[in-house]
Amino acid sequence: QGGNQEDRRPNDIIVIAKPLEKQNFCSVFRRSRTGIYWAVGILLLLVGLSIGLGVTLGRSTSPLLNPSPAPTSPPTPTLLTTSDLRDIIVTALPTFDVSFESNNASSSARQDALQWLFEDPLTSTLNEDRIVRRWILATFFNSLSGDSWDKTTGWFSENECLWEGLSCNSTDDPSVGITAISMEANLLEGTLPPEIAWFNESLLFIQLKGNNIKGSIPTEIGLLTKLRRLTLRENLMTGPIPTEMGLLGDLTTLRINMNIISGEIPSELGLLQNVDTINFRENNLCGTVPQEICDLRTSGFLEDLQADCRNSKVECDCCTKCVKQKTPFCGAETA
Repeated sequence: QGGNQEDRRPNDIIVIAKPLEKQNFCSVFRRSRTGIYWAVGILLLLVGLSIGLGVTLGRSTSPLLNPSPAPTSPPTPTLLTTSDLRDIIVTALPTFDVSFESNNASSSARQDALQWLFEDPLTSTLNEDRIVRRWILATFFNSLSGDSWDKTTGWFSENECLWEGLSCNSTDDPSVGITAISMEANLLEGTLPPEIAWFNESLLFIQLKGNNIKGSIPTEIGLLTKLRRLTLRENLMTGPIPTEMGLLGDLTTLRINMNIISGEIPSELGLLQNVDTINFRENNLCGTVPQEICDLRTSGFLEDLQADCRNSKVECDCCTKCVKQKTPFCGAETA
């Protein structure tokens, strides 16, 4: 305010400053502290609500609060004794003369197969069908000198469908059964075990051409009612043609030529209404090809019929090819 009125100019703005009022410090502090308390209280309330909500949800979702039942281990497989295995096999093959006791080659092959089953850790995890199947295949291997075979890839592994020379409908599932045994020129030597007829629900093809199989054709072959092709040519098989082969109603191909098979040709083969090929030639067969077989040339599908009917003791008026018998006599070969 000091200053001369004469010194002021007409347009000057006059600012009159008032002294600041003193604030009551204690009052301000109390108000501030109360606000802090409120803020802290609200924050604690929110934290409490959050914790409560989390616990409620956790009771239904937390694996720690409600753990799932611990997975149970599969039961330990019961170890099977050789006696158990023998009982399973004999029960599954009621129509077969399964012997483990005698000292012949067939019993030895069966016994060795049984011992392998007993020692194989997989056996106790298998159902009875798989146990019997693997025993039969092991018996087949032992009966025909499997250790000397040229091709044995996969044999005795976990999956029979991957054993070389065998086929299944599905290689991923050995439980479906064996559909084919194909071992052409694989150094098989020995006798054909009758137990392979157990595969009557699945076996469609047997191809054993060009080996050293001896002995006779098992009569049990007639149980393979789904068999379509049977090729045993170029072996050393002896004995007669079993009449039971007439039961192979689905058979389309029968090749048993180039063996030492003897006797007469059974008329029961005339029951093979679906067969288109029969080859008997180069054996020691005798007699006349039965009319029942000749009738298949007209009433069935038979197109190829071969026998030793040229200058020999086999007579055939309906054969498509006649060859000369390789031996000058009729019947079993003599030493």
